[in-house]
Amino acid sequence: MMTPDNPSARPSLMGWMPASMATSEAQAYEQYVDLVDQAIRLAANDMALSATKLSNVETPEIDGHPLMLWSIESTEHGCGAGQCVVAYNIKTPNLWKSPAYVEGAEPESYNIAANHPENYSRLVFRQSGEQLSFPVDEFYRTVSGALPSWMLMYFPPGTVIQDSEPLPYPVLYEQGQGLMFKEPDHE
Repeated sequence: MMTPDNPSARPSLMGWMPASMATSEAQAYEQYVDLVDQAIRLAANDMALSATKLSNVETPEIDGHPLMLWSIESTEHGCGAGQCVVAYNIKTPNLWKSPAYVEGAEPESYNIAANHPENYSRLVFRQSGEQLSFPVDEFYRTVSGALPSWMLMYFPPGTVIQDSEPLPYPVLYEQGQGLMFKEPDHE
């Protein structure tokens, strides 16, 4: 899977799971997968979407872990069978010091950082077809609101759809809020 070299040019899922939540990197990985799956289920429920995790599909592996796929269906948003997909992967978490900016963090955490050229965690929504009417921004906000406070999602310019238009600036989703990096108007 080809990815941009610059972390700011690609979607990323980041987290700093408190070390007390897992006893190993393998257990932390499973915890991350469970948290993301739960957040997708909750977002689908809140938005009245049909969401099914695809388990019998062969997917590529990234950092030794499979790409996870969810099928999303919604007549209202133009998502027929196979037209809308959520794909994510979680890299192997690394036990390391928690950064000071993570509120309420323990001294150590199992982090999934976004600084590796290929092995980084991500979550993306894709809609096929001519009419791209799915409220991607609302979906990402709802998923992030269902994730713990120590997880966030980043999307580069042009990858988030709001009101059927791609946003021309990067967006960071944290605790249900879309934090946008817009250039100020200079008058």
